[in-house]
Amino acid sequence: MVRRHPRRRPPLGAQAHRGRLPEAHRHRPRGGLGGERTGHQQPARRGRLRHPQHPPLPPHAGGGGGSAAGGAAVKRPQRYWEDVQVGEELPGFSLEINLRRVIQQVSGTQDWYPLHFDPQFARRAGHPDVFMNTGFLQAALVRVITDWMGDEGFLKKLYFEMRRQQRPGDTMICRGRVVAKTVQDGLHLVECEVWAENEREGVTTPGRAWVVLPTRDGA
Repeated sequence: MVRRHPRRRPPLGAQAHRGRLPEAHRHRPRGGLGGERTGHQQPARRGRLRHPQHPPLPPHAGGGGGSAAGGAAVKRPQRYWEDVQVGEELPGFSLEINLRRVIQQVSGTQDWYPLHFDPQFARRAGHPDVFMNTGFLQAALVRVITDWMGDEGFLKKLYFEMRRQQRPGDTMICRGRVVAKTVQDGLHLVECEVWAENEREGVTTPGRAWVVLPTRDGA
C-alpha cells in the first residue's frame, strides 16, 4: 500500500499575496502620501518635507556662521590678537528655558536620562523640576566664544563646572570676559572667563576657555 504525503499547505497569509497585494502592502509613490505621480512631480529626496501641510523652514536667523538664504556664506567679524584687550567683554546672549526646549534638547542629543524630560522622575530624585543637560550648557558656552572670535579663531580648550541648574521658567544668560593674553609655542592665545547665569541662582556654570586668534601680520 502506497501512502501519499498530505498536500503541503501554503504558509499563513500566502494566499493573500497572490495576484493583488492587500492595500496595506501596496507600494505608494515616493512623491506623496497617495495618488499617482505625474510628469511634473519630483521624487521625494532626503530632507524634503513630504506633506503639504508643513511649510518649508525659514533660513536660520541666528548669529554669524553657517549659511544665509540662497546658500550664501555668512562671515563673523574677525577678532585679531593685537586688538583684544584684557577685561574686554564677550557679548554673549540670553535664552528663555521652557519645558519644550528642554525636551527638544534631550531628543536632539539622545540623552534619555529621565531627569531631563520627566518632571515626576526629577521630583522623586529630589529636584524641583527637569533641567538642561551638560551638552546644552557646553554648546551655549561654545557659542559665546565662537560668535566672538570669528571664523579664523580656534577654540583650543574649554573647561566648565555645572554647579546649579537651568530649569523651565529661567532666562539663561551666557557671557564672557578676556582675562589674559599670551604667546606660547608660536600660538597667540587669549584666555577667557565664560559662564552661564540666571536670575534665580546667579552664576550656574562657570568656566574658562583658551582661544587661538590670528594676528594682523599673519605671524
